[in-house]
Amino acid sequence: MQPDKLAINAVQDLLPTFTDILKIGLVQLKNDIKTLLDNDADINDLIINVHLLITASTAPFHKHVLVVESHTVSNIIENKLKYVRTSWLDYDIILCPINQKHDWYLMIIDLERNLFIQFDSLPAHDIPRIQNLERLIHILNTQHYLKHDTNIDFRTAWTLSDPGEDFDLYQNNVHLCGAHLLIQAKATTNRERY
Repeated sequence: MQPDKLAINAVQDLLPTFTDILKIGLVQLKNDIKTLLDNDADINDLIINVHLLITASTAPFHKHVLVVESHTVSNIIENKLKYVRTSWLDYDIILCPINQKHDWYLMIIDLERNLFIQFDSLPAHDIPRIQNLERLIHILNTQHYLKHDTNIDFRTAWTLSDPGEDFDLYQNNVHLCGAHLLIQAKATTNRERY
């Protein structure tokens, strides 16, 4: 299957322009944009993680953005990882890309606004989103408890937002969830409307 032209354009538009070849693992970003797409024309873990790291590093100077790599997020939601070395409490925004059942979606933890943003451009997918959120909350709360000797009051002080309820944000094919995730991450990090 050839990658969809829209998927290629979405990936191409999301990548910054580099003066030199940027080599990340086996991928050279300047040379072949198609290598950033897997065989089904979906954006792979490598490009999701790399682009989110670029987004975090180019965030406004007053924002501290943490990217939890997709493999780490998978280990957290599968209960394979109980301890995270990096303190999430040192950041304003935490980006958690999640890939389950061939669907990418993004969980954003906004510590400044006490807000969880669950963005999925394919919301009809049967993914255990609440369970995934609870496992991410557990990591955040554990870190808070170890630092402050108290739990976070998520029930009254925090809000869950699901912008995927806006029908304008839905993808129109099964391959663009990764591109939508990256666009939403950049918009949220820069406090822009997607």
